[in-house]
Amino acid sequence: MCLERGIIERQVRPVVRLVDDLLDISRIVAGKIDLVRESIGLRELLARIEGLLRRQGWQREGREMRVESAVASGADAASGERVSFGDY
Repeated sequence: MCLERGIIERQVRPVVRLVDDLLDISRIVAGKIDLVRESIGLRELLARIEGLLRRQGWQREGREMRVESAVASGADAASGERVSFGDY
């Protein structure tokens, strides 16, 4: 029973991510999510990504995570979209 459950869980994960992505697209089209372009420090971005992965249980799945930053001074900025969720 455990083997079958593991197989089912592995098969379902990509489908769940696909459905989540499709729902995000429909929210963007419906105007419920705003994408706002802004600059963010690379160190802050790495810290946010690390926190997100930890909250999602990255290490519980037997994966090791190590974040290193070798950002040159003056290059500590990135540009991208910040997602702002409206009421839905």
